[in-house]
Amino acid sequence: MPRGPAHLPGVSGQSPNPSAIGVPFWSLLDDGSALLSLKPGWDGHDGKVISRDALRFMHHVLEQVFLTSPQLPEPALVPLSYGGIQAEWYTEKADLEIEVESPGHFLWYFHDRQSGIEDEGEGTTDFTLLQELAARI
Repeated sequence: MPRGPAHLPGVSGQSPNPSAIGVPFWSLLDDGSALLSLKPGWDGHDGKVISRDALRFMHHVLEQVFLTSPQLPEPALVPLSYGGIQAEWYTEKADLEIEVESPGHFLWYFHDRQSGIEDEGEGTTDFTLLQELAARI
């Protein structure tokens, strides 16, 4: 089965089944297990282990995004050196990045490739804007 970015073992590059909300999460959970197995210094420097709580909150955030946009391809899940995790979509239309360091707080970046508009922000429990941005991918 083809896999995602070579720098990140365990990240699937397959698109979800649009007829079933939530299908992507099964493989994302598998990918998350791979991320949780990273050891201190995984990045060749001082990379911290990925926080299990950050991964759980990322799953919750993605669940909210996929509820309104089940056709989205799976994002790449990228470990961050401080122990957080980032979900990334890069398409012809737009780029969306969601970063989670700890439960209850996320950062986002959006770039509309057609208009050239870029924006970023943060959130806690209101996922409305993320859902709107994901629909534009």
